[in-house]
Amino acid sequence: MKRAQITVFMSLLLPLLLAVLGAVLESAYQQALRSRVQRSLMLCEYSMLSEYQTDLWRQYGLFYLDTAYGGREESKEKLQARLLTYLSGNLSWKNGETRGAFTPFQTAVCDLQAEEFSRATDHEGMSFYEQAVAFEQDLWGVGALSQWMEHTKDLEILEQQQEEYTKSEEREQRNLEVLRQRRREQEEEDTPNPTEGLLGERESSLLAMVVKNPDKLPVKAVSLQNVPSRRTLLEGRGPEGRFPGGLVNDQWFHTYLLERLTDARGLLQGEKEAEGWLGCQLEYILMGKESDRENLEGVVRRLLLLREGANYAYLMTDQGKQAEAYALAALVAGITLMPELIEALQQVILLAWAYGESVLDVRGLLQGSQIVLFKTGETWRLPLSQLFTLRSHLEAYDGKSDEGGLSYEGYLRMFLTMLDRGTKCMRALDVIEGNVRTSDTGRNLYMDQCIDAMTIKAKFQGRSLFSGLTMVRKDGYMLSGERRFSYEW
Repeated sequence: MKRAQITVFMSLLLPLLLAVLGAVLESAYQQALRSRVQRSLMLCEYSMLSEYQTDLWRQYGLFYLDTAYGGREESKEKLQARLLTYLSGNLSWKNGETRGAFTPFQTAVCDLQAEEFSRATDHEGMSFYEQAVAFEQDLWGVGALSQWMEHTKDLEILEQQQEEYTKSEEREQRNLEVLRQRRREQEEEDTPNPTEGLLGERESSLLAMVVKNPDKLPVKAVSLQNVPSRRTLLEGRGPEGRFPGGLVNDQWFHTYLLERLTDARGLLQGEKEAEGWLGCQLEYILMGKESDRENLEGVVRRLLLLREGANYAYLMTDQGKQAEAYALAALVAGITLMPELIEALQQVILLAWAYGESVLDVRGLLQGSQIVLFKTGETWRLPLSQLFTLRSHLEAYDGKSDEGGLSYEGYLRMFLTMLDRGTKCMRALDVIEGNVRTSDTGRNLYMDQCIDAMTIKAKFQGRSLFSGLTMVRKDGYMLSGERRFSYEW
């Protein structure tokens, strides 16, 4: 009788044990399904991001997915269709049917959404900025930054000297005119200005003086009506925030621009060819004009002004050169009872002398020479006797370089430091988009349709193992998955 009781008890207990076992197995199976969903999303990410725009990578080392896939307009439907293809390929159940041989994990995609794109143009190009900074840090290492930062410290001094030079020039020209008028009233005689011819050339033939071979000047011109920096852009989530804007990261970004884009010096020296959108691409970033000539002329004028300030500051400390300028001023003014006129002429001559030396500096920079930031007696080139016949002496100074000086690219780096971050990022994207559009595979490229990150949200249907023994819907499980797809730069 007791044996029969045990048999009945075990018979009653067995369904309960089977139910518990089924629930445990079903729970483990459910977790395995979730793991498979996450694995499928990860594999989908690798497959999807491998379709990056090849021109951007080959020319600029940038990883971006073109959401237009070579077309003119972004197609979110096509993007999601590609995602669905890759995601479904890693699952074993499609439209309720098992694919292939027996597979225990049968899952299908029910819904898929791609959103929160991070576009190259977001936040005034900061998404692009972060990729460029990451690229250079990985290429060079942090130790390369110290030299660039050292020159940045001199920028404040140069800016101050430039401002003082401009004020001095305006003040001394006003003083000279007042004194000349006063002398005319006293003696009815005009006083010549020995610098008029030289300063006249300053406006009329600037590039002809600083460029050794004007025939090699790039002559390209483009329309700026539809460039990223001027058109209305698609908006995305924004940059990932890995390399935020700052003084140090700015220098990495400048290094990227100097390495990847062309400039006038490289073109004039035959090191690079003016291929693509514009030839003077770095000069465009600084000036934002439609033609190479306008951009180069703008940068040359800024270089001259910067060098004039530094050179004039040196002249004000050199007693010998001030004495030379005073003697010439006295000779020009003649015997007069107005010593103020001689002093005013002396300052005008010193200002012109600083300009003449600056012409030689800029001419040397465009030829590949290095010019020190702050002059000394040893690095000063132009004697006062050649100042007023400067054009005939230009070639005599070609090829001379200062040991430990700064190159043309170094001065461009300083100008980039002075430029607003958003402006230089967006103008750089103008150049990149324009250059890529000259290729067959990128002729329809829009940088605001290029993304380097997106969020994928998907819903999955998974078939259960023991739907009869456990409380599971007959159609199985409804699972959801979310993943941020992003290039790991």
